[in-house]
Amino acid sequence: MFDALTYGIPESAYHRAMRIALSDLGLAFSIEHDLPVTFRGQLVGKYRADLIVEEKIIVEIKTAPRIVEVHVNQLHGYLKISQLQVGLLLNFGPEPTFNRYFLKSRTSPVR
Repeated sequence: MFDALTYGIPESAYHRAMRIALSDLGLAFSIEHDLPVTFRGQLVGKYRADLIVEEKIIVEIKTAPRIVEVHVNQLHGYLKISQLQVGLLLNFGPEPTFNRYFLKSRTSPVR
């Protein structure tokens, strides 16, 4: 996808391209999926994940110069709230990076 689109285009174009690629693969996905944040059973806010694939994997797309801690923390927040186990952080910046993260638990490592 990166080779076809190159660096410097808007993040929204990568979102649309990812949806086309997932559809071509026959994978089910939801876009801009709302993840409710609750406190003591009350809704206090929401996260909005870029994509959830096959109801198993959260995909977060960035076009930043590099991945920084706030991006990783955002994805970990999505994983915690959704209770999904796997997240992908895809950065289509000047040097593309594609990282997989796992939900922290008492028995499994973060990466």
